[in-house]
Amino acid sequence: MILDNFRHFSPNEDCSLDIISGVGWDLDSTEIDVKEYKVFSKFITTYEELYKTNKKVVCLIDPPPYEWGHDPRPKWNFTNCEKIRKAVNDDKLILLLSRLDEQFLAFEAYEAIKQFKENNFKIQNIRLIDGNLNFDMLDYLGFDKSNFISFDIAKFRFPLYYKYAYKDILPYNDELISRMKNKKKDYKFLTMNGTLHHYRALLVSWLLYNGYHRKGLISACVHIDSLDDDFEYSGDVGNYVNKHEIIEYWNGVMNIDDDARNFILNDFESYLPLLLDHVGDDFSDSTNGLVPFTMSKNLPQKYRRFETHESEKFKKVVREQIIASQQCEEYLKNIQDHYGHLPYKPVVESIAGFINYENSYFSIVGESPPITHKDIYLNGNDEYWINFMKITEKTYRSLCFHPIIFLSAPFLIQNLQKDGFETFSELFDESYDEILDENLRFNKVFSELDKVLKMSDSKLHEIYVEVLPKIIHNQKKLFSMSQIEYLKQIYSLI
Repeated sequence: MILDNFRHFSPNEDCSLDIISGVGWDLDSTEIDVKEYKVFSKFITTYEELYKTNKKVVCLIDPPPYEWGHDPRPKWNFTNCEKIRKAVNDDKLILLLSRLDEQFLAFEAYEAIKQFKENNFKIQNIRLIDGNLNFDMLDYLGFDKSNFISFDIAKFRFPLYYKYAYKDILPYNDELISRMKNKKKDYKFLTMNGTLHHYRALLVSWLLYNGYHRKGLISACVHIDSLDDDFEYSGDVGNYVNKHEIIEYWNGVMNIDDDARNFILNDFESYLPLLLDHVGDDFSDSTNGLVPFTMSKNLPQKYRRFETHESEKFKKVVREQIIASQQCEEYLKNIQDHYGHLPYKPVVESIAGFINYENSYFSIVGESPPITHKDIYLNGNDEYWINFMKITEKTYRSLCFHPIIFLSAPFLIQNLQKDGFETFSELFDESYDEILDENLRFNKVFSELDKVLKMSDSKLHEIYVEVLPKIIHNQKKLFSMSQIEYLKQIYSLI
């Protein structure tokens, strides 16, 4: 077995490199017995033991942080690294420079390779491991791709969480399939946005300005830390929504007119936050990490502005979100019952109520991270653009229920198809996935959204019924994914 060939190194001696100890990989204990895979349960802690073992040994290193607006070259600390450098150069140790939850910016990657070379580390035994799936973007920088490992940590974590959370409804049984085919849905779309990065703010403002919010369900908030007890913006965290940035970005994607400009300047912020079933990641006894929007005295008032007037429709949405919140509590209990605890805390905010998916036809997913990043190639002064792409719980959760259109980096759809998932060209022209220029790509996305949102309800329902087998395929595909098999793939690249 591939995993049996590896051990992790967590030295009990001082080292200036920030070594990540106790790597557990959040393994599902019911799927494998960690005692059978000593890579997860037994760490090598001394150099003496390291030199005696015949196993391949890896050591995870936490890169130094970078600060925007300062010197972009992260400074690695190589003092007191003689022993670990010798182990690397003697082919006894592989260093994994790890941003598993995020991605290396290009200047970070360049500087890491450069500084480890300058400090006489054998580069063949250095790996950068992160969540960026668009490695082709590194070609012209001259990086050796053997130094880079892409690790889709959401694919590793969330399929099993959803398998347990939604165990009573997924994959759809015959009764539920029949219900989905015959029940006309109340909303055309669902879009859950959380923190309003610029591209999500563009999406939400565009939906509101064009009146499309009346045809769908929208959440649009800021990070929980930036909301006070009454779910108002806290004064000490600043405003996450920069109006002028939205205007500039809108004008780059699709020319903005004066009415849209005035809407963003004067009206947009008054709609926020728009909350659906829950927000936050604090799994506490008082709220179970779930805050139904009806629990705050201010939220119905804010939501009323979204609906423009109090009506039976508004009351219906309130009732639905109470149900959605109760469903979320049930799903989280399912996960806790299986593991005995929450294995990964942010799973709380990644769970969504089924009723919101059942009542809508498709999802608009604003993926993470910020889409296109401008970097300086540190071997000179040339500017270049690089497209980072990672797939997160936002995508995997939506794959359980819906056709999806993405605000994302290019090639996300291509990567999903490579993993065996079905996508939905019956509903959207998916050629946008191959457009490298962000503004042109998003222009195409908004054009597709405009087309589908103007489609009649009966036509949209017809297409939904047509693609329902694809949705069920994706449910089964997601739930068949194996953590241990995925880890074997990763270790084979090491």
